[in-house]
Amino acid sequence: MLTTEVSNWVALAVFGLFAFGSTAKCVNLHRANSSLKSAPTPEQCIEIANNTYNLNYEAYHEAHAGVPLEAILPPRPKYFNCFLIFSLMTAIIAALLGLLFIIASVIVFITGAPFLFDVAALSGMLVLYGFLAMYFGVKDILSTLQGLKRKPKPNNLCDNAL
Repeated sequence: MLTTEVSNWVALAVFGLFAFGSTAKCVNLHRANSSLKSAPTPEQCIEIANNTYNLNYEAYHEAHAGVPLEAILPPRPKYFNCFLIFSLMTAIIAALLGLLFIIASVIVFITGAPFLFDVAALSGMLVLYGFLAMYFGVKDILSTLQGLKRKPKPNNLCDNAL
C-alpha cells in the first residue's frame, strides 16, 4: 500500500495546476501558429492576434504610432544600479557555489567516502545542483552585465504624443 502525506497531495495539486495552465497556453499558441499560412497578410496576423490574445491591436497601434520604444518604457527606478550590483554579486556567488558543488561531487565520487551510505546518489545530486547553480549564475551574470551597459534614456512619451 502506498502511503502519502497531505503535503505530497498539496504539492501534486499545485504543480498540476501549473502544468495545466502551461499546457493550455501552449495549445493556444500552437493553434495560433498552425493557423498562419506560408505568407500571411497583415490583416490575417491582426485577426490571429485578436483571437489568440484578446488584444485590441488597432487601439494599441493608434496610441503608439510614431513613438520610439524608449519613450514607451517606464523610467528606471531610483536605485536600479544598486539592484543590478546586488544581482551581480548574487549571481557570482551562485556560480561559485555551483562550481564548488561540482568539485565536491567529483571528490566524493573518487574517494568513495566510506562513511556515506550511497555515494553515487550524493555525487549525482551534487552534480545536478552544481550545474543548475552554474547555469543560472552565469546566465544572471551575463544579463546583469548587459543591464549595466545600457544607459537610461529620458521618458518623453508625452512630448512625442503631441
